[in-house]
Parts: sequence; structure tokens; C-alpha cells
Amino acid sequence: MVGLLIGALIGSAAAYVWHDKIRSYFDTQLPGVRDRAAEQIGTIGDRAGKALDQAKSRLDSTVRTSQERLRTQRGRSEPPAGSRSSS
Repeated sequence: MVGLLIGALIGSAAAYVWHDKIRSYFDTQLPGVRDRAAEQIGTIGDRAGKALDQAKSRLDSTVRTSQERLRTQRGRSEPPAGSRSSS
């Protein structure tokens, strides 16, 4: 609790002493930082979209392969029509 109070006091003192430099930094540097952040978010979005497309393609391929295997196995396991013995 005491550490929190001391940290708040030191932070307040620093903001009071350097408020002009802090304001100048935010006015001049922050727009560039925001632009770079926006570009990075766009890049991340593109990469995520590509990864999702690739995952979807793999899932579709797996589903089709599984369906074909099941259909092939079903065709082999069923006896021909009319060959059942009646008791």
C-alpha cells in the first residue's frame, strides 16, 4: 500500500515537471506511432485471413476424403442384393 502511494506521488511529480515535453511528444510522435500500429493491425489481419483460408481448405479436403472412404467401405461391406439367405 505504501509502495503504491509512493509510486503515485513520484508519477505525479514527474508529470508535473515534464508535462510540456510529454505533451510535445504526444503531439509530434504519436500520430506516426498510430499509423504504424494501424499498418501492423492490417498485416496481422491479412495473415490471420490467410491462415484461416488454409485451415478451411485442409478441413474441406479432410471431410471429402473421409466421405469417400466411408462410401467406399459401405460399398464393400454390403452384400449384393438378393444374396441374403432367408430363414
